[in-house]
Amino acid sequence: MKSARERFVLAIAMQADEFPASTAATREEAMARAKSFTNSSGAYTQTALIGVLGCERRLIGSGAAWEGMLFLARDLQRRFGSWTEFANAVVGELDAISDGRANADLSWWLRDPASPWQHVAWNTDLADPLPILRMTCARCGHVRVRPWATAYVYCDYCAELVDFDAAFTRTATAGPGYEALVAELAPIVESALADHDIDEMTIAQHRLFDAWLDTCPLAVSIRVRRPDYRARFVDYLAEAETVAAFDAEAVRLRAEMEQSMRRLSIAGDRVAIEPFWKMVDAAFAHADRRDQLAQTHGIYEMHPDAASRELQQRVGWSMFAQAWAPFLDDGDREALLARCKLEPERTAVLAPTPITWMTCGTCTAHVMASSGATWMICDDCGDRIDVGSFSVCPSCHTLLARGHDTGICPICK
Repeated sequence: MKSARERFVLAIAMQADEFPASTAATREEAMARAKSFTNSSGAYTQTALIGVLGCERRLIGSGAAWEGMLFLARDLQRRFGSWTEFANAVVGELDAISDGRANADLSWWLRDPASPWQHVAWNTDLADPLPILRMTCARCGHVRVRPWATAYVYCDYCAELVDFDAAFTRTATAGPGYEALVAELAPIVESALADHDIDEMTIAQHRLFDAWLDTCPLAVSIRVRRPDYRARFVDYLAEAETVAAFDAEAVRLRAEMEQSMRRLSIAGDRVAIEPFWKMVDAAFAHADRRDQLAQTHGIYEMHPDAASRELQQRVGWSMFAQAWAPFLDDGDREALLARCKLEPERTAVLAPTPITWMTCGTCTAHVMASSGATWMICDDCGDRIDVGSFSVCPSCHTLLARGHDTGICPICK
């Protein structure tokens, strides 16, 4: 079941179904357009862009597209007092653009009982209900202002890992190829467990996680596009799973957690609450044991982003809470956030900030650097690039944000 916020935004987007497609070539251009079309732009223009963003979810990512649509919907709600005022403004702008030839008629939307506008109030609260996703960097204190490419959210001022956006995982499926590999490796995994063959288990886990990165790229860091990062990430995941597979207590607690999950029932958009909290207890017990193993075996230190133990745990519980929050009422949602030690953060994700366009020195992609930023993660190649002490190519005069610098300009090499 969609929330009132979602119904409000979609009620506007549906009315924009027949507007022309976007000409945005990149996700940054699409989101920059969303921010540039507020305040002074007409209602028709903003409504059209909401529809465009809805169609561009594949280009800019579902999480970023939703934020752009919500950003514009809030601006429209602030500028107009009712659906009627909004409709009059749209019609007026269309008539002006077409010299009166548009013949725009929104009476169906305003009066027909089947219209979405009749089922959602104009003054619907569009504030984020206790947002879970963190936007403020724990290292430098800056707020993430650009959209992000995959589930891993990085600070766009210092390139620190900030949080995990579970919205990118809701449509991520491993697919038949990965499932076939799991079936192929199952006997090897069983044999390794029986023989306590750690090396054989590690090799199998490497193959599984390496294949998973290929099948679910949006569910992991954009940095896996860098071979060195990918190798370290697979090592990290495979080592953690191998260690847990040979620990009897971790195996027992995982089985109890999986059993508690099988006992869950969901009716409509709500989970049965008593078995849910039993599942949460089992999940915490399993996570506590995995935490002990990670500290004992140095797994936290293997994280390719050099994230602290506290940050890795925070990201893990953020993933968990984001997955279950839509199925809880407000009271249980707040209780879950408190249990996971996730303090809600009410930050404007798309707050305007001065930007400088640069070129990634690794892959030549256009990079939108916020004023005051020092390091960023390139959303095309995944490299960590220096936007604070950039350089200018003496030959082509390109403003370069250096990453794995070869000393050669990638534009005019």
